[in-house]
Amino acid sequence: MQSQNSMSLFNPLFFFALCYFLCQVSCKIPPTGTISTIWINNINSVPYTFNYSEAFHFRAILLNERTSPKFACGFICKGSCKTFLFSIVPVREYAPQLLWSANRDRPVVENATLQLTQSGNLLLKDADGTLVWNTDTGGKSITSMNITDEGNLVLRNASDGIIWQSFNHPTNVMLPGQKLFAGQRLTSNASASDWARGQYYLHMNKTGNYLAAYLDGQPPLRYYLRRYDSNLTGENESQSAYIELMDGSVNVLAKSGNETILSIPATKTFQYLRLDHDGYLRIYYKYPDYGTWKVQHEDLLHIDQCSYPLVCGNFGLCTGGGCSCHHGADGQTYWEPQDEEFPNRGCKEVTPLTCQDPSHHHLVELTNLSYIGVIDTDAQVSVIKNLDQCKQACLKNCSCRAAFFDPSFNYCYLPSQVFSLKKNDLNATSFAFLKVQGQSKSNLLNGAHVQSTILPRNHNAKMVISVSVLGGLSSIMLLASICVMVRMRIKARGSEKDEEDHFEQGVPGAPTRYSYKDLAFATNNFLTKIGEGGFGSVFVGTLRNGTKVAVKRLDGMRQGKKEFSTEVTVIGSIHHVNLVRLVGFCVEKAHRLLVYESMPNGSLDKWIFLDGNHEMPALDRRIKKKIILHVAKGLQYLHEECLHKIAHLDIKPQNILLDEYFNAKISDFGLSKLIARDQSQVVTTLRGTIGYLAPEWRTSKITEKADVYSFGIVIMEIVCGRKNFDHSLPESDVHLLSLLEGKGLEKIPINIEEANAREAQRMLRIAMWCSQDDHTRRPPMSRVVKALEDSSMELESDMNYSVSDRLQCETAGNDQVSYTPLPCVLSGPR
Repeated sequence: MQSQNSMSLFNPLFFFALCYFLCQVSCKIPPTGTISTIWINNINSVPYTFNYSEAFHFRAILLNERTSPKFACGFICKGSCKTFLFSIVPVREYAPQLLWSANRDRPVVENATLQLTQSGNLLLKDADGTLVWNTDTGGKSITSMNITDEGNLVLRNASDGIIWQSFNHPTNVMLPGQKLFAGQRLTSNASASDWARGQYYLHMNKTGNYLAAYLDGQPPLRYYLRRYDSNLTGENESQSAYIELMDGSVNVLAKSGNETILSIPATKTFQYLRLDHDGYLRIYYKYPDYGTWKVQHEDLLHIDQCSYPLVCGNFGLCTGGGCSCHHGADGQTYWEPQDEEFPNRGCKEVTPLTCQDPSHHHLVELTNLSYIGVIDTDAQVSVIKNLDQCKQACLKNCSCRAAFFDPSFNYCYLPSQVFSLKKNDLNATSFAFLKVQGQSKSNLLNGAHVQSTILPRNHNAKMVISVSVLGGLSSIMLLASICVMVRMRIKARGSEKDEEDHFEQGVPGAPTRYSYKDLAFATNNFLTKIGEGGFGSVFVGTLRNGTKVAVKRLDGMRQGKKEFSTEVTVIGSIHHVNLVRLVGFCVEKAHRLLVYESMPNGSLDKWIFLDGNHEMPALDRRIKKKIILHVAKGLQYLHEECLHKIAHLDIKPQNILLDEYFNAKISDFGLSKLIARDQSQVVTTLRGTIGYLAPEWRTSKITEKADVYSFGIVIMEIVCGRKNFDHSLPESDVHLLSLLEGKGLEKIPINIEEANAREAQRMLRIAMWCSQDDHTRRPPMSRVVKALEDSSMELESDMNYSVSDRLQCETAGNDQVSYTPLPCVLSGPR
């Protein structure tokens, strides 16, 4: 048997098939692409697939065969290959290494297209035609595209000059010969298995005199700093500094000299530098002979383990590499482990901090502990010069979670999210305080209320005896009533049997179904209302397991149980970090209720508009910028990434909720879909809110671009600190959008503390880009997200407005309005 297998290897047919396969791989993958070429992401259009066991698959469209490793660009996927990245990968190795990708935050699916257009623009579009990414090189005389010997994807002109290159758009990797210029950054992946953008980034500052590593936050937390000779960059801005990976070192260079800032062990094989998902900067190299990749240097930053921001998770204390939860200087236990078995997952507050009761916030001092190892003057609150001012500023700002003060530098740092802490050096003189929630009067009353509902044992016994006596005396009347009720209910149940059976079997994938009695108990008979809108009222609730929730009681719903449950299943299957999670529902008789995760800081409108005392709530500009980005990402997911395209149709600050860290999440998504399928309202009335309605509501087909318009209005309101329509102002100032059009961006008052005028004006330009009259000229949300994340991205200059022709909403008597539009694209398959 063994000899037969050996002989089969010399079968001519086997050799012919092998040679044919090798020829397909080596001969048919072109090294260069030309203009007017389209590659379709499927096995028929791109048949050259490199399979790495069952874990990774790579479809190559261009291949450079001249070097080792051999670089290729194409579509890479994992596992069952539901999504793909357009990427650069070294092929014919044991394990793939993702060296660069164009769309790490927006994967595409099967049949997506890559096109080098006649005008020279490289476009990546999803299967439905949505533009995902482009090089923005149209009209620049591009003639070809190829992969260089260094692994650089380039677009060239007729003179072979490089017009665009992937080296100028780094992700998390630096290759030999690649330069990271001042102002550019490396950004880690989200995790070892998730190629999306992560939290850590490394960059050279714009002035070009230091290299720093950060954990992205509010403000970003700097955990590494390496200064070098500032004379290297010279006084001329054209002599911009850059970092370059060279053989044996990472150097910073400029016209006037160079300096080695990180030393790397020399190797004879190919190596590259990568900022990993845990914040470590590592060097990887190709292991000789086996085609595998190994870590050559574990920690190029050379900092101690406890200096990495999330080494022990949020609120965790790192001591000698071990993790634990700390106590306050008063000896009280304010934090407990997230998971006893895994101390590095961090700690949680014993009593969660809430902005609903800020008068009971206080600061707990942490002795011999520090938060950051590097003094970051860019993140300090410059107007604060002493410890008491620093503490008071944190207590007055609800988004502040801690106060750190260093008297040596008069440095006050007020983060809105707390990462790991570590033991102080013996000579350290800094002060650290964490904000905690005290026991409020309302909490004590609620606790007493719960206790009072538990009756004494002897009282229960008396109650049972009383009920028994009354039952005996009334037995004849009760028996007659029961007989009548039983006959009526048997008849009613017959007509609902199918629907009840549907719920008895359960709905696969649906959120938890609660009884009306469960939710009445959870909300204390719907006692505390925290919101009200076009779809119904929202109440505070606590489930029997102690979980805090928000219960929305829908008004005017007449759907059958089976239809309603199907809609809820669709909404419940939509999960994104910037969408409020649906955890349950109730459908019982005429009751229709939805149960959402609790968002402690409530809705956005409470934080951006003037309160009753005409004072602005304390949200700094970094928090506001983060909120805008989070809402944009939530809408991008609804419009472009989830299985069913969903138009929200009521984007406004009241439908944007904030968690304890002021992360923003969109609520009520999908409710327009539920309402639209109500037989009493199909295409007859669709609700909106004054000030946020797109002009096409009365004139054309409604698409997701109506949400883009509303989002633009929300940006304006956040930046300017006022409503789009404010009738308390003089008539000429009532309509904010008209002011922006008439006076110009420079003359609009901007209520952001310590605002950078250029940044605020850019935000307003993005807002107006989204709020154009012509819905076809409004950008997709993926482009908006890119503009928010990349301040160098150019925005459209010729925008289209006609405010005088818009809906005269300011004459309406209330905020919620209904219109009769043409057919509406509420949702649809991707």
